[in-house]
Amino acid sequence: MSTASDVAAVQPVPNQALRARNKAGTSRAILIRLLCLVLVAVGGRAAAQATWTGTIDSDWTKAGNWSTGQVPTSSTNVTIGPAANGPVLNSTGATAAITLQSGAALTLGGHATLSVSGSWSSAGATVGGTGLVDFIATGTLDTGTSSIPRAKVSGGTRTMQAAVVAKLQVVAGGTL
Repeated sequence: MSTASDVAAVQPVPNQALRARNKAGTSRAILIRLLCLVLVAVGGRAAAQATWTGTIDSDWTKAGNWSTGQVPTSSTNVTIGPAANGPVLNSTGATAAITLQSGAALTLGGHATLSVSGSWSSAGATVGGTGLVDFIATGTLDTGTSSIPRAKVSGGTRTMQAAVVAKLQVVAGGTL
């Protein structure tokens, strides 16, 4: 139970001090929101990750063949491991970075184009078919002892580490 002396001991916060505290809190919240927007605008959002499962069949363009339930896009990092149903791309596809693990197989049909906006790693994997891998942005290319049948560098700078490419084309806007 409070007494008159307890009530007298509680001092109200002056309106001016309360407003200053609220203003500082609001300013901080606005600053945090702006920082988040800037990070998203300059690519602060991490690329999505997708792993090939081949659950349905070998069709790259079927969502059910990917761990995310979605076909990869240019903002998806892809991992392909050894699978009974290795991916086959017969049209156009896209990925950010791509890693083909040792023992994995990727087939690019005759009219297929796989656009890669990140790095490529395929040491110990098999890349078959006559389709094209189009490197559209800066990244590394490391095939190890495996090879890519056809590749084009159409954008950014491609740093080749251990790269074996049967047919390579570098067009305006691309640099090796």
